[in-house]
Amino acid sequence: MTLMSPARGSEIFDKPYYFGSISRDLADAFLLDSGSKKGVYLVRKGDGGYRLSLLSVDAGSSSTFHYRIAYDSGCSMYHIDPGVRFNSLHALIQYYSDPTHTGIIHHLTTPCPKSTFANEAFKGLKFFEEDQLFMGKTNMFEGRYAEISKGSIFQTHDVALKSRPQLEEQRLSIMEECVHLNVLRHNHVVTLLGVVNTSPPRLVLQYCGNKDLLNYLLTNGSYESPFYARIKMIIQVTSALSHVTQMGFVHRNIRATNVLLGNNMECKLSGFGHTRKLDRGVYYTKTDDPEFSPTCIRWMAIEAFKDKRFSQASDVWSLAALMQEIFTNGEAPYSGEITSRVFERVESGIRPSKPDNVPDSIFSLMLQCWYPQVDMRPTFVNIEKILTEFQEPNAIVASQEPLYEVFDTDSNPKVKKTLRKKVKRYITMRKTRNDS
Repeated sequence: MTLMSPARGSEIFDKPYYFGSISRDLADAFLLDSGSKKGVYLVRKGDGGYRLSLLSVDAGSSSTFHYRIAYDSGCSMYHIDPGVRFNSLHALIQYYSDPTHTGIIHHLTTPCPKSTFANEAFKGLKFFEEDQLFMGKTNMFEGRYAEISKGSIFQTHDVALKSRPQLEEQRLSIMEECVHLNVLRHNHVVTLLGVVNTSPPRLVLQYCGNKDLLNYLLTNGSYESPFYARIKMIIQVTSALSHVTQMGFVHRNIRATNVLLGNNMECKLSGFGHTRKLDRGVYYTKTDDPEFSPTCIRWMAIEAFKDKRFSQASDVWSLAALMQEIFTNGEAPYSGEITSRVFERVESGIRPSKPDNVPDSIFSLMLQCWYPQVDMRPTFVNIEKILTEFQEPNAIVASQEPLYEVFDTDSNPKVKKTLRKKVKRYITMRKTRNDS
């Protein structure tokens, strides 16, 4: 049996001041809403290491400060000031809790409360008691980082309940997702109905009984979706992503499994577990996100995989990969190529091939979205404007080739066989895809 070494810094995981992997924005929200007490603090895990976040109050005005806690692997010591080193994170916190020690804006006084939900990001959000929800037995999705099940409010209104594993780090992560959904309300973004502040907390989301877009494409797409209907789907997702960008966020996980279908088959963008706030239009991460499954590379922009740089342009790249899924009835980008070789193909300039019955002008738009130079890619506003010209059925009459062929599935055994293969492939693909 191989014994696993404890994670570096794990001695603070059960401390009241440790908030896990939350963003700087969410740390600010918790600190500013903690009661404006000078010296309130928390420790969070950031890209490449730990951070100490601290509240300072001066003349009635509150400010937050963030300090990088460096780790010297040579001597296994932590420090903020290189001249003062500690053999553990907790020892560092104890040192800076002493009013006589300097090196930060103010000595540490009180750990930030974790139960605070009153900050601006949660404004207008509905909070449910556990007894107001009925937990159904239908498990819609279960993965390593998220579980989604069907439930109901007062046993009258169907909802989807999303939770994460019972780890403190994941608890704060889903609270951050709650913040994002609450501020990103849009007709084509899945609706956040509220939150149950349990342990772990659950998000109460709009229930989409028609499941996700991948499910639809693999089981129905080949004979129920004419070209203009697919264009309409893409326009709806583009509209949602345009809103996400305008609000200063980047989605980072755009693919068919993260597009839900409402009661009227309208598209609802979901999967906001990877969404991050942009800083001057860009979000950088210094390390790989463990929640990204290896298959995500098929949708990921070249600079996102290579340089860990995300922006509107990287989401535009992923949108074109989603378009590829939509036009091919659910085939993943670079289908048939092993995942470990996908980036090699992307870096060498190879892009997914043109789907059948897609006009050259649409495929040209997709290729523009896959330009290696981020400033040469179109914006979501431009994409939506171009696609609108193809939205109605009469807009595709002038095409030189038929864009859609109607199959009689009852009398055509070849089509039946194809559909059976698609369903079989669908079952296999669902097992390998990770929907956050």
